[in-house]
Amino acid sequence: MAFISWSDSYKIGNAEIDRQHQNFFSLIAKFHTCALNPKCDAAPVLNEILEYAVFHFAYEESEMQRVSYKDFNGHASQHNSILAELKKLVKSPNLKSDMFEVLIIQWLMKHMMTEDKKLAAALQPTTASSKRTLNF
Repeated sequence: MAFISWSDSYKIGNAEIDRQHQNFFSLIAKFHTCALNPKCDAAPVLNEILEYAVFHFAYEESEMQRVSYKDFNGHASQHNSILAELKKLVKSPNLKSDMFEVLIIQWLMKHMMTEDKKLAAALQPTTASSKRTLNF
């Protein structure tokens, strides 16, 4: 499978979420490198990706709650589906790197570039609050 690497074109417009997405790309690169080496045990890398996904999704969901995001349930449901698939793959004795990379790329390219872009837009400060000045 062709490997993809981080590009600024994947930015969604929220600095923290973009940073976390970039970290995902680094972890996926680590997995890809390991998958190409028959002596490398991919299980720890997969667990690291799963743990990071749990952290990342919890962060996004806390941000959604903070702004009363209108599609919280739908977005969180997608997170749960992705986590369920990742958990299945991590436990699979016949894991193929292509299976994992297809899931990750599907998530990265579909979820990140559509659902997370919507979330980033909702997290942007309103015009009124962004023009507000703080008096110290």
